[in-house]
Amino acid sequence: MTEALAEIGLGLGQLQGMLHTILNSADNNERRSVEATVVRALNTPSNLMLLVRVVQDVQTVSSGVRQLAAVLLRKKINSLWHVISVESRAELKRLLLAQLGFEPVRVVRFALAHLISRLAKADTLETGEGWPELQVAIRAAVEDPRGDMRELAMVLAYSIAEVVGECGSLNAMVIEAVLQGMTDAEVNVQQAALKAMGALWLFVGADLDGEDGATIARKKREREHLLQCLIPRCLELLKMYASLEERTSVCVNVLDLLEQLVEDLSVKRHGEMLHTLGLEIISVLRNTLNQPRVRQSSSEVLVTLVNLKPKFVTTMLLQPMVEVCVQVMGEDGTISLPEVAHVEDSENDDTGNIIGEDADMLHVNPPCMYAGRLLSTLATKVSAKLFTSALLPFVSHVSENSQAGPLERKAAILSLACLAEGNPGYLRRKVQYVLKLTHDFLCDSSPISREAAAFSLTYFCEHLQPEVLTHHRQLFPMLVPLLRDEHDGVRRRVAVVLDTLCENVAEDVEPYVPLVLPAVLEAIGRVSLETQRALCGVISSLAISRIPSFQVHATQCLELLKAPLTMNSPETILLRAKATEAVGIIANAIGKEAFMPFLPIFY
Repeated sequence: MTEALAEIGLGLGQLQGMLHTILNSADNNERRSVEATVVRALNTPSNLMLLVRVVQDVQTVSSGVRQLAAVLLRKKINSLWHVISVESRAELKRLLLAQLGFEPVRVVRFALAHLISRLAKADTLETGEGWPELQVAIRAAVEDPRGDMRELAMVLAYSIAEVVGECGSLNAMVIEAVLQGMTDAEVNVQQAALKAMGALWLFVGADLDGEDGATIARKKREREHLLQCLIPRCLELLKMYASLEERTSVCVNVLDLLEQLVEDLSVKRHGEMLHTLGLEIISVLRNTLNQPRVRQSSSEVLVTLVNLKPKFVTTMLLQPMVEVCVQVMGEDGTISLPEVAHVEDSENDDTGNIIGEDADMLHVNPPCMYAGRLLSTLATKVSAKLFTSALLPFVSHVSENSQAGPLERKAAILSLACLAEGNPGYLRRKVQYVLKLTHDFLCDSSPISREAAAFSLTYFCEHLQPEVLTHHRQLFPMLVPLLRDEHDGVRRRVAVVLDTLCENVAEDVEPYVPLVLPAVLEAIGRVSLETQRALCGVISSLAISRIPSFQVHATQCLELLKAPLTMNSPETILLRAKATEAVGIIANAIGKEAFMPFLPIFY
């Protein structure tokens, strides 16, 4: 195999020159011709060793050519492996592992690692046996003083995860190396190790179909042993690094791995482990010194736990989960629950951009959003009765305490909105209490409390029907004056709830048109674009009812809607769409004859 003869008469020097031409020639025709020659030559198994010799020539061959040689080997190894003799396979594996150990150039090392992983898979498919020397190489590399080599060991472990999963004899040493890599001093090594462990976990003892009893028992023991090592190590990493900005990505990857484990753990067999894990992650979420992105990821793990194991959470973790949700929701002035896809504080929020993985790692939602998502998940997944019992004391504590701050009041009323979604039957019997609390918060001196109350009232109107809607005589006079509130956020939330009310009490809305519509028309010219959009929704809801009292104001509505339709900047596109919709509904309500004089304006 080491002889440099091929059917087309290709030699080592010629191959090196051809690879150099492929990389550097500016002549497309020349490059294509050389590529075709190389491809034909590599259809002969004996020429694989020529590529190996190119890779080995560190002194005289450029790193680009050597990397290309490794890539070509990787592409050909699957198709030619079955025709290579056993002795030649052993020699090829030995040479590649040796080269990987002392290869000085990073890009070539990683090309070799991908080649070796492809070779390992091809060898396993052909022989059904493992590659003991490979696990020794990985284990040795993780002890290397060079960070690049330790990272390479983890990349290699990730690449051969499927092989490791299928060959039990490889498990112990590779997994031991990856566990060690998780605690490495360098971030890149840790991240690669966590990625490798996530891949290994998919295969370690996962598929036991067709195995004999002894093999099944052994693989289950290996899996349990790995869990006993892995979960404490993950929790240790979170304790060490959750507050460090430079280790944020490591902690997020740790939590991603724990989320993967939560999906696989059995309540029956791993109940104690799940309980410990849940409490530790709750403590990560609770700790305000931890990095915001880490806290957000911890909430996502808890959401997964609630979704997959609601009965377990109900009996073992409900109280501390509810407590941490209410605490975190009260940490800042943001007002949001899961139905709101993004924070509504900016009219120029460019949410349409595709966020890359690195940017996504830096993107952090406000505490209220991710804690609210967890609380809302609890509300809809766990026992409604037990959730209500766990949540109400926090709400009552705030509502009965005149010294409670605006952030506490915000968290309390938003929690009640979550309860309306999760246990509407209970709050339907307590409508007067809900409306009294909402009224008090709408009259609060803090705009945070007022905005939160208006936001929550939308939830109450949607989830506590028809009981809340029967109190329209109380609701409209309570809300309309707030369209003059000095804070635009309050005006916007009030406009949204008025839209909901007008739509749902259409048969009873006519007496309120003289109260609502003038206030809407007065406000629409002095509020933000987003609030204008919400006010257009109120106009549409009133117009669609076709009530006579609306006709009096139809002309004025159409005159005011001209302005949004003349805007042409990108940030106004949603407002223009809403205004166009409102014009169409008004036209339909007043009839063709009445609308015709306005047609030239909107054409």
